[in-house]
Amino acid sequence: MNKKLRIYLAGHVPEYDYRKYCIENYGEEYELLDPIAMVSEDQNYITIVEDDKKLIETSDILIAWIRKCTFGTVMEIPHAFDHNVPVLVVNPDGKFKNDVWLKYHSEKIFQHLDECFSYIKETYVK
Repeated sequence: MNKKLRIYLAGHVPEYDYRKYCIENYGEEYELLDPIAMVSEDQNYITIVEDDKKLIETSDILIAWIRKCTFGTVMEIPHAFDHNVPVLVVNPDGKFKNDVWLKYHSEKIFQHLDECFSYIKETYVK
């Protein structure tokens, strides 16, 4: 049996629907890492960031859901890139699809989550 791909779900903290959709529709096929669900109230910001960085570094892919720019996601993307973790961006309204920094640090930019997961299946699932 093949090991499930570990996919880090990056995105603005209140984007619960995005994470829920991924888990409900793709959670059986992939090991989806939801950093928001892994944070506890007693953690300080240093622990949160360091734990997230470790999760990213041990992931096979990072999906960044970008409806609006947030510091966490903007920093997670180059961190993944610098550690050779492919970055796939989903930008539903296409507002940031031509951003040069985003294009540079991502493998591909999608408008729909299902397109992103189809790409993962075609490109990374053996």
